[in-house]
Amino acid sequence: MSVEQLKMELRWRLAKLRRAPAIVGMMSSVDDIFANRYHLRDARCTPKDLKHLLDLVLSAISEGWRFRQTECLKVLKRIIKRWPSHRSFPLDVTDRLFQLYTHYIYSTSEETHWAVSVMLKGRILRDEQIHWFIEHYEDSDHILNRLLRYPGRHPLICAWARKVLRDSSALPKRRSELLGLLIDDSIPRMASKESSKILAWAIDLFFY
Repeated sequence: MSVEQLKMELRWRLAKLRRAPAIVGMMSSVDDIFANRYHLRDARCTPKDLKHLLDLVLSAISEGWRFRQTECLKVLKRIIKRWPSHRSFPLDVTDRLFQLYTHYIYSTSEETHWAVSVMLKGRILRDEQIHWFIEHYEDSDHILNRLLRYPGRHPLICAWARKVLRDSSALPKRRSELLGLLIDDSIPRMASKESSKILAWAIDLFFY
């Protein structure tokens, strides 16, 4: 182990004595994220820390640097999955997650698709971001799922679901999920055009 590696190991050990390590001051590049991936996966991050890590990755992508992209994404995914459920993300963090998502969702790696999908799962999006998902829902099941499993009722997604359901041949295996998005205090009129099985599944999804 080099002197620099020993110094970093000491910093991590000292950091664990504090409530949360000062990740912003410890990580200065995507190479640092990769080198410290095992420490970062279990670190207690603040929104400022997470935003800093995302900025490092996004900057490396923008500059066209070669780096261990899958491993860095795994680190971010692990941090986000461990994020306390009662702590929401600031919108500027979600904006960065959306940037990562739109960059990687068309990659050839299914592992990468899952990583960025997990990062954005359950996040509240801006209207323009929801428009992007609506425009591209036919490109990937991952993109479609972010609409069908959006947290809460959103008017743009409801309008999209109505439009898709009007075409009886559209998304035949996902129609119960589409219909479930439209169930509120009552069953929507367009449910009468669907089979009883699809309606039953839609009601189950609404109460799930």
